[in-house]
Amino acid sequence: MAGRTDPALGREVAKFESIVASNLMAAVSENVPEGIQKPMLDFLYIAMDALRGILIASFVDADPSRARRRWDRAAANLRRLSEPLVEEWGALPA
Repeated sequence: MAGRTDPALGREVAKFESIVASNLMAAVSENVPEGIQKPMLDFLYIAMDALRGILIASFVDADPSRARRRWDRAAANLRRLSEPLVEEWGALPA
């Protein structure tokens, strides 16, 4: 959030996001079957965006338990959405 008003911080956040994205793409390309790499990346980005949104909202929320409830709801839905990917992949690696 601070990166929106601090250009130097914004540039550093952009660099970090680029590193995360590159590493995520490399990990998926090395470990996930080719046919489901795109859906897996989409799923992982959605999960990261959900977590980021919950964390940002928690900074201004007076109820500290609300973030946990939001994450529990998001995690349950993410788990449900991941089932077809896991079935197609066979199993998640240990």
